[in-house]
Amino acid sequence: MTRIATSIWSNEAVWSATKLIDRRDVGLLRYLWRIWKGAGESDVLILNGALGWPDRYCDLLAALVAKLRVHRPWVILVDCTWETGSRALARKLPMLAWLWPKLSKWMISCLDHRKAIYCVLSSDEKKNFGENWGVDSARIYFTPFCHTLFDVVEEAAPEDYVFSGGNSLRDYPLLIRAFEKISQPLRIASSFRMDDLPVNVLCRPLAHQAYMEELRRSDIVVVPLQPSQRSAGQQTYLNAMALGKLTIVNDVIGVRDYVEHGVTGLIVDSTPQAIADAVIWARDENNRAAVDHIRAAGRTAAREKFGLADYLLSIRRVAEEVAR
Repeated sequence: MTRIATSIWSNEAVWSATKLIDRRDVGLLRYLWRIWKGAGESDVLILNGALGWPDRYCDLLAALVAKLRVHRPWVILVDCTWETGSRALARKLPMLAWLWPKLSKWMISCLDHRKAIYCVLSSDEKKNFGENWGVDSARIYFTPFCHTLFDVVEEAAPEDYVFSGGNSLRDYPLLIRAFEKISQPLRIASSFRMDDLPVNVLCRPLAHQAYMEELRRSDIVVVPLQPSQRSAGQQTYLNAMALGKLTIVNDVIGVRDYVEHGVTGLIVDSTPQAIADAVIWARDENNRAAVDHIRAAGRTAAREKFGLADYLLSIRRVAEEVAR
């Protein structure tokens, strides 16, 4: 049986055979010591590649520590939604923005080795990740992400507003320009700031519970995304779909792996007019039957294909495959 250690905690049955290396109750150095010991007792070590600046890049450092062992395990970094550079660091130290792409590529080259595996969240990233980061394409896997409605969330009767939320790679100027063309109320839950918003647009950050409540009570959800080397927004639009919302996403990397246009959601061009037209179409009573069909199909797809257990199972299968 494959011995799997991981820094990712879950109560899902598919994850029960893994050994947790817990970082929640210790400092960074103590955590890295746990990684060193755990790596020596495992065939596969699964780490969270999405942990960035706020978490001191602890799992990238953990991957580097595991590499130092003579008899190293397979190291699987999941959720490798990376850009060649750090927007967070560039905001904090803009004078060094030119350095971060070089530094990030150097960091990945330091932790890379023939037993390092990278899991990405879209089929497009599986194609371009190797070129972007200098990694052998045979060591890159696509593991579809999941909705995060881990607790039972009851659907609510929709109220008369469109919801949008989140921060990562969001293009809120695009969305706001779309709502300059229509009168429908738009509520944005984000740290994004913009002066002179249209009268039908409300934008402010919300605590998680308030965020989820506003999502739950919305009529339509729009997720406007910036073009990038990496995918983003899956959690937001999969949660919206799982709640039975008519979900509109613009056509950028990764979206088509999760949303089927006209079947489980609407995929539109990255223009204000395309977004405005989609909202107008969705609110037209003549399209009510088609909208209800898309809502139902989106709910089924999100809950049956993109749950947490599905995501963890796809990662575990990668671990078992490489360890054979």
